[in-house]
Amino acid sequence: MRAYGVRIPVVLMAMAGALLLLFGAQFVYNRQAVDQPLVSIYHNVPAVKHVSLQNTPSGLQVDVRLGLVPNLRETYMALENQVNAVLGGAHFQINLTDARTPALLNDFYKMNGALEQGIATGQFVAMEQQVQAMGAKDGLSQASAIVDNHYVYVELVQGKHYLYELLPRQPLTAATTAGGA
Repeated sequence: MRAYGVRIPVVLMAMAGALLLLFGAQFVYNRQAVDQPLVSIYHNVPAVKHVSLQNTPSGLQVDVRLGLVPNLRETYMALENQVNAVLGGAHFQINLTDARTPALLNDFYKMNGALEQGIATGQFVAMEQQVQAMGAKDGLSQASAIVDNHYVYVELVQGKHYLYELLPRQPLTAATTAGGA
């Protein structure tokens, strides 16, 4: 079949081949320049047990399963800085997975009022004291709420089980990096 002296099937095949080549090159680039560096960086962090990456319409979603960490804030900030270094400012979201139990989740829900009140009023010392007191009352080996400019990092530990939650201090916008369990 010809139109104006051009073979349409040949042109269509060439276009399809070029598109396939471009999409293949993009896949290889993403795999070599983004996915592999992130996965290899995370495997060098002792607390990271598993990492998976997924491209979403809103950016890269990084799912990280953590082991027991000495300081959730420091660990999260290290993970966030490493993603920023690889992605160069592109939007991403880090989701943390922990080893929570229904009992730890129930303890977190009981503390939620104190946590939200601390975030709303800025009385973080009182909030931390309430979290520690409630955790001690519930028999937790660790209960802490560490604050920075972006999040309140909640760590609850009981034996080999642990719960990590990041509570934003301000409402998140589409342009911010989010985390949570």
